[in-house]
Amino acid sequence: MKAIKSLLLLFVFLLALLPIGCGDDDEGNNNNNQGQQFAPLSSAGVTDPNLIYTINLAGLGTMTLRFPTANTYQTIINGQTVNGTISNLARNGNSWTATLTPDPNQQGAQGGPLTLTWTGTNSGTFSLQPQGAPAQNGTFTITEVQNNPGGGGNTNQNPGSTNNPSGGGTAGALVGKSLQLSYAAGGGKKFSFTSATNGSYENGSETVSYQYNTTTGELNIVRASGPTYKLILPPGSSTGTTTVTYQEPGHNPDVGPASFTLQ
Repeated sequence: MKAIKSLLLLFVFLLALLPIGCGDDDEGNNNNNQGQQFAPLSSAGVTDPNLIYTINLAGLGTMTLRFPTANTYQTIINGQTVNGTISNLARNGNSWTATLTPDPNQQGAQGGPLTLTWTGTNSGTFSLQPQGAPAQNGTFTITEVQNNPGGGGNTNQNPGSTNNPSGGGTAGALVGKSLQLSYAAGGGKKFSFTSATNGSYENGSETVSYQYNTTTGELNIVRASGPTYKLILPPGSSTGTTTVTYQEPGHNPDVGPASFTLQ
């Protein structure tokens, strides 16, 4: 009987020597291994119209990407502007995937599966896999469009509608310049900018008002008779190609490619 009691006491003693809290240690290690969340948690944080993605593409140069609305995108590379729609937006950790579909009749436009992976708060990697073409890979940084550059720093809620600062310094100011559009389908239009917000159409046959964003290059022109023009003039450019959205009051917009000369 004494032998059994001694064995029980020895068993209890040995149990007391065993380490405890293994489960807590494992959980703590798992928490330490979890990566930091950099990517936006909502799709609205990705397609915020105030954001501009500057993308350095391997072997191709620099491209800018922005989302004018939650369902549309716009890219500019080597003076060429591409507009289109974005769909299937989904998040997996620090990566957001989507599908880019260019609007029709845009020469050289490429779409396909897009992946943006955040490696920092405002930076990460970019990958686009166009159909039938090599993948485009690079890195991106994010900047925010400012309503008054050099001023109070308020964000612009509609970057396509900012004014043209009269002292716009870099290639942004259009005052005193003329814009000649030549459509791929034939014909063209000419605008002259006489002030920071006004100008003329076809050598003075009609007045126009306009707004130019010196960060994104978006130009919106309204003729006195009602028709509107929307296009991108990349800051600093004097010639290139773009896509013009022309719309008459009460009619559907007409979208087509054009070359431009600004002088």
